[in-house]
Amino acid sequence: FTLSGGFSIFPGLIDQIFYIAPKARFYSTEKITVSAGAIYAGIEKNKFGVVYGVGTLSGKYAALTLGLGYGFNQNDFEEHPVIVLGGEVQIGESTKLITENWIIPGGKVFIYSFGLRIFGEKVAGDFGLFGSSESGRGFPFFPWLGIGFNL
Repeated sequence: FTLSGGFSIFPGLIDQIFYIAPKARFYSTEKITVSAGAIYAGIEKNKFGVVYGVGTLSGKYAALTLGLGYGFNQNDFEEHPVIVLGGEVQIGESTKLITENWIIPGGKVFIYSFGLRIFGEKVAGDFGLFGSSESGRGFPFFPWLGIGFNL
């Protein structure tokens, strides 16, 4: 079981984005892991989330993740699924480059992220940048910090 959480670090903004993300592993071998989880996030009064299932194919120094989920807001679940595509490459004894990307076919939105994860046996910390196809003409990335605990 993993419990993660994090928040944005937009300089000068009073209302920051937050998230909490519990995930449970149901099947695990040396190369394949299958999990289910949820992400609950928000900014000010706007709260939303995704429930999902995900599978990861792992090698010695890299992993590829594919998942499917359904988004929800305060009133209902979305009609179209969310596709999750992620990966990681270990670049040091306790350091990885990471990416997680969300494709929302119904809304034609693409959310992308990349970052650095520093990890130990029970705790991991992330620093990264994320953006979306809806980011507009300004700076295309927003910073985030995250922390995860393996329980």
